[in-house]
Amino acid sequence: MKELLNYRYWFNSRPEPLWPNDDKIFMWLFGLMVVLGIVSFFLKRKNGQNPYRKIWASLFSLSWANLLIGLILLFFSFELVPFLASRFWLIFWGIEAAVWLFFIIRDLVEVPKQLAKLAAEKQYKQYIP
Repeated sequence: MKELLNYRYWFNSRPEPLWPNDDKIFMWLFGLMVVLGIVSFFLKRKNGQNPYRKIWASLFSLSWANLLIGLILLFFSFELVPFLASRFWLIFWGIEAAVWLFFIIRDLVEVPKQLAKLAAEKQYKQYIP
């Protein structure tokens, strides 16, 4: 844990290999992304005009894009490529995922407003011949 707080650990251009437990953490994370990608794929296809469709499509893109980025970073770390195996890429990856999740959550907050708008529109169309 002491190493995680050291800037040399994060910005070393020739880092040491990942710890054995880190590989397990990455594999669980990648497995979670695959499951999320598959579930969101089927849910975005199932819901045609549902306001949640955009959320599922965004989660699908998030999971598969981050799975690809994570596998590339893990490959560079495994092969000990000097600059591309640096730990600061993990920081950028985490920031990217957090920003992406922020936008997904922002869209998720808008869904009840869209549902209320659709219900009001349906109520209005009920009286139009």
